[in-house]
Amino acid sequence: MMNKNQKKVLFVVAGVLILMLLFPPFHFTHPKIGAQNMGYSFILEPPLFQNHPGKMGSVNTGLLTIQCTIALVVGGIVWFVLKR
Repeated sequence: MMNKNQKKVLFVVAGVLILMLLFPPFHFTHPKIGAQNMGYSFILEPPLFQNHPGKMGSVNTGLLTIQCTIALVVGGIVWFVLKR
């Protein structure tokens, strides 16, 4: 059975994960320039690559996976610490 503090941690971690999935990191891989970070943006409105109209960035799934994993690990540790 979870106590109140554990439930709060669960909701906070769930909220953080939802926000990370709604606003993921984007990047663009250009053959001459290489990979370029494009920052964070709403999932349905990916940023456009500068000086190349029509070329949009793609979700940086590697970075997003790392971010989600860290959020889950930290949330799990806090959840277990708050266990009585």
